[in-house]
Amino acid sequence: MNRITLLLAIVFALFLHSCRTTRPVQPEPTIVPPTGQLQTANEIILQSIQQRSNFDWFSANFSGNVNLGGSRNNFGGQIRIENGQRIWITVTAVGGFFEVARLKITQDSVFLHNRLERTATIRDFSFFREMIGVDFTFDMLQDILVGNYFLPEQIEHTLESYNGNFLFTDERMLGNIAFDFILSSVHHKFLSLTVRDRGNHSVNIRYDNYGVFNSYLFPQNLHIRMTEPMFEAVLHYQRIQLNVPQNMPFSVPASAQRI
Repeated sequence: MNRITLLLAIVFALFLHSCRTTRPVQPEPTIVPPTGQLQTANEIILQSIQQRSNFDWFSANFSGNVNLGGSRNNFGGQIRIENGQRIWITVTAVGGFFEVARLKITQDSVFLHNRLERTATIRDFSFFREMIGVDFTFDMLQDILVGNYFLPEQIEHTLESYNGNFLFTDERMLGNIAFDFILSSVHHKFLSLTVRDRGNHSVNIRYDNYGVFNSYLFPQNLHIRMTEPMFEAVLHYQRIQLNVPQNMPFSVPASAQRI
């Protein structure tokens, strides 16, 4: 896979459960001993599940920048999600006048058209697993994109207070990976999500600037960082719309090379 396709795929897989950094990318937190008001881990998780944002359709414009190996580029685009069915993303160069790539993801398939390199990738969902080395599902990807809690209701994490919020550390690991995360003590949504493997390789996603849309909370800023290879992306959602049906056009010209 060439460099541009890899970059696009990483951005599209959106910052997810990649296992490549040599240390946790989030600065080591100063742990504050839990206070008497701290709830049990499962009580907090239940509240986070109850705060999941529900929708039939989600759409937003986005802007951001990506730094891969010291080279920083700005980009824009749109994301559209039909809940549980399809995710559609188009990435444009600055100004929005030139489409760089288009992606459509379904429960079982991935369609990627790289206009810059005139290539097309049409694969089953295992494309993501092979690319980043972690097995996950369409539903997990969708939840990560909109900041919804997606882990089990009953967990065996260590719970500590961190800057007035709830820090969960997975000492047990689910198979070969572990999820560490911080939930807000105000709205019980993700503030940070880190996925790491047994070698302590990890990727971190930070969520902030939550806004209320149709009575549900959605993050408007996502910050993704890896260090091996050096990769950092910042994404800003704008003009979020819920429950407005969207077109998801996708076609590949015959001249595109299949890879």
